[in-house]
Amino acid sequence: KDTAILERQTIYDFSFPELGAKIVCGYSTSGADASCSYVYFDTKNNVYGYKTNSSEVSKGNISLQATKKYRLIIAKNGRNSKCTLYDFNTLTQLCSFDTVSYNFRDYVTVWSESKSVRIYNVQIIIPHCSENIKCIIYGDSITEGLYASSEEKSWSNLIRDALGKDNCCVSGRCTCNIQHVSRRIAFECAIMKPKYIMVHIGTNGGNTVDNITKLIEQIKNLGAIPIINTIICTATSTQSSVNTIIRQALNTYSNETILSADCQAATCKNFNVADGVNRACFSNDGGTTILHEGYHPSDYGHELMFKQVVKDIPQLFSH
Repeated sequence: KDTAILERQTIYDFSFPELGAKIVCGYSTSGADASCSYVYFDTKNNVYGYKTNSSEVSKGNISLQATKKYRLIIAKNGRNSKCTLYDFNTLTQLCSFDTVSYNFRDYVTVWSESKSVRIYNVQIIIPHCSENIKCIIYGDSITEGLYASSEEKSWSNLIRDALGKDNCCVSGRCTCNIQHVSRRIAFECAIMKPKYIMVHIGTNGGNTVDNITKLIEQIKNLGAIPIINTIICTATSTQSSVNTIIRQALNTYSNETILSADCQAATCKNFNVADGVNRACFSNDGGTTILHEGYHPSDYGHELMFKQVVKDIPQLFSH
């Protein structure tokens, strides 16, 4: 299943019918390809660790037994991820280690190499939040808070702090587009049933009037109120072509309750698109653009996005 809730635990219960197998738990849906990240336990070489990008990082040696049942818990809290392996029957901790957090987003895929692995259960737990929460915020790495100085300063976490952790979740993952967001909404929101579903998507392309309209209908069919924001500028572009498409889709719902925060205006000079990009929204304190492409906002940019949401959607923050 597709999930990117930034605070969650994923539990795997498994055993090795025969030794020599390697269990891999990661977010790729196509196996252990070079672009995915995963946690592994290798019973042939008696080692365990994780992989990010193209290299495996061994965290130590471990001797696991055939037919014995184990429980792996991967706990992600924003930028921090911890993996802990237990003896399933005694709950004795066998090993625990941290991972490189940014690369570990979706722990919902399991596969084995060479020999079989028996999977008994895969369970995702979202701490704090329960059914009928107030809001889930969806998007890409901008929503994930990538390159904010701390996760607390990202626009999405500022909203979560304002609403309370019990009332808001953030589901952001880098490189994604509207199709990825739609899949996550189908899985996550059907379970948590939020009152509002907020979306900030389009920086990575893929938006059309048709698929934004379908996304709005998907959200409405879940019984939630859609909040479809315009997207922020980049350091060199007001993203007017993308935002024109978003506004065209929104304009077809002029007589319905479809909400929107103007994040484009929030990152323009004088909050006016005609005045161009506010470069301070994409530069660090020394004036250097964040990364070479300038797609990710500075802490100041995140703050302005948050304030724009408060201004444009006050009902979200009312009790």
